[in-house]
Amino acid sequence: MHAFLLKSRRPQGGRRPAILVSPPLPRYSRCELGPKHHPKSKDERLWYTFQAKGGTVRPIPPFTRYQEKILEHYYSSPLRAEGEWTCPRAAGFLFAVACEPELVTPHEWLPVLMGEGASGPTSEQELEGAVEALLSLHNWIESAIAKSEIAVPESCLPSPESPAGFDRGSPVSEWSNGFILGCDWLEASQWHDLVPESKDLALGALLMTLSFFANRAMAETFFEEVGKAHGAESFESMVAFMAGEFGGAAAEYGMVALAVRTALASSSAAGEPEEPEPQPSRNAPCPCGSGKKYKACCGKKAKGKEGKGGS
Repeated sequence: MHAFLLKSRRPQGGRRPAILVSPPLPRYSRCELGPKHHPKSKDERLWYTFQAKGGTVRPIPPFTRYQEKILEHYYSSPLRAEGEWTCPRAAGFLFAVACEPELVTPHEWLPVLMGEGASGPTSEQELEGAVEALLSLHNWIESAIAKSEIAVPESCLPSPESPAGFDRGSPVSEWSNGFILGCDWLEASQWHDLVPESKDLALGALLMTLSFFANRAMAETFFEEVGKAHGAESFESMVAFMAGEFGGAAAEYGMVALAVRTALASSSAAGEPEEPEPQPSRNAPCPCGSGKKYKACCGKKAKGKEGKGGS
């Protein structure tokens, strides 16, 4: 893993749009939940109604093809807005979420991925299955990133022999679009700015590779402006090259995110020494506004306290 050092402290404050959600999720394991909010759509009210019984922790199943099918069924339902989300797009979005150095709780991202275009009621069972599948996918992605593995479902990886990345509904194209949506929603450029300038080109190459298949027109522009200058003989050869680099770029991007997260945690743990508050000179007006000199007012009181403390 590259040794990435922080350029500066990340500014605090709101960086994601407020997502309005409702009562707490069931007590799933391996999930830290954020504060309570209020539901803003019919689906959100429905899928927050199911609760864990008896206060027991409810384990999240491992992510398998079964969970993929659950999400495919949920997103292909006529009750969902067509094209809003797909399973590969959700995987790309959650990859961006999992790479965010600061914790992003399910209370923040689940409402986004549940979709806002429902035109009718959804059963609690279907909603529960979709939520569980999304949590399972998120856990799998986080685990893969922690192991420096490729945190992209195999079904979403392009093949260098037959990329077909720009076909309508292509899994890799959907994944890239989801990744871009996630980065935009998180304002990921803020943590990208923490990477040293010496690594900017490398980070830019990773971002370009992971977003390459999102849009053919954008990819062709990149080929004309950058690819040709770096020896790409044709657009097709560049597509095949990007397909071969895709998995490695995902693993490397995850390692960069982990390095930034570790550096931020170390910086917070070390703490920054507080500068002592400057004291006015003895003959200066007292800052309390009494009109007296500091030595005859608050300075005298402070000196008296020091004397008592030392005795």
